[in-house]
Amino acid sequence: MTRISYLALAFGVLLAACSEYDIHPVNVHPEEVTECPFVPTDLPELWVYDCNPVFTTTDEPWAQNLWFSTFAHTEVVGHPFYQLWYVGSPDGSDDYSIGYAVSDNGTDWLPHPQNPGWPERTNSHWDGGRVQSLEVAYDVTHDGYMMLYGGVSEDESFFGMGLAGSYDGMSWELSPNNPVMDLGLPVEGVNYAWPLTLDIGQGRYDAYIGGEVDGGTIDVYRIRTEDPENWNQPADRIFRAGSAGEWDDEGVVDASVVEIGGETYLFYIGFGARVDQGNVWYVDNAFLGVARGDTTDGTWQRLHDGPLPLSMTLGGDVRMVAARAIGPRIHLWVQDYYDSVDDTAIGYFLYCPDPADCEQSEPADE
Repeated sequence: MTRISYLALAFGVLLAACSEYDIHPVNVHPEEVTECPFVPTDLPELWVYDCNPVFTTTDEPWAQNLWFSTFAHTEVVGHPFYQLWYVGSPDGSDDYSIGYAVSDNGTDWLPHPQNPGWPERTNSHWDGGRVQSLEVAYDVTHDGYMMLYGGVSEDESFFGMGLAGSYDGMSWELSPNNPVMDLGLPVEGVNYAWPLTLDIGQGRYDAYIGGEVDGGTIDVYRIRTEDPENWNQPADRIFRAGSAGEWDDEGVVDASVVEIGGETYLFYIGFGARVDQGNVWYVDNAFLGVARGDTTDGTWQRLHDGPLPLSMTLGGDVRMVAARAIGPRIHLWVQDYYDSVDDTAIGYFLYCPDPADCEQSEPADE
């Protein structure tokens, strides 16, 4: 039996045991289980793992290049276990697929031995070129994982949003109704660009999607539906990109919403430049920002004048953020460009609304 199979079996046994006991919320400082410490940054609320990056590429031949990624976590008998989905491709090839890995400390990742679990896509499919965003959430109603993703055709003439489901987190089935949204057609005057994050509640599905009006900034819209196959619902613009001259004045390319201490936080990747390449364009000057929810009108307000001080490059190459609330801390995994590996990779950070929660207490003298 491989280690991954053992972990899956152990998760099931522990989850069954949880129903028989009163399990308190997780409050484990990550330094208790990680090899390296977290060190403070210039911002009191933000701490950085001292051995970043924590995920580059795997030894899997199909995933020698890392493209996009997303995270989730499960709390089992007082300790969080982490899940990672990532898009990879072989060296010298554009043939992408999606893999699955787990970790018991957020830094050491074990890929599933049966990766990749994504259905084979060819150039003839609407999403045969690439995917540009993965957003995964657990759906209690269907007892499985749901994914929204942005798909691009091989000739880059079609952009759409796809829906996929998985019972085990590894093997995925695509919706027969894909693409569930044509991202090339405006909806009520809004041109949607890509999914940003997915939140699932009891009987409702919230997709946060980047969208623009009349060629303006790409802002954050929320679409709520009771049917994940149908996203033709009214949308609310809940967060605006920065004004002209600000660091995020072109739009938002990725985001993560998290609730902690009765507050809602939006971690978002804003960008300040677009690079035109024929009939498509790419984001540039991308950094990570944070905003806190306003419960009176359902929008967010920025907490800092500038981006969070964690970018690894001066030009800004941040591409993905995942925020998970565990105990009093927000755990952040951020995809960025690292000179140490000469490639994109994922770093690990802590964000504590109360900075004291990020500090690890010194062990008592014996």
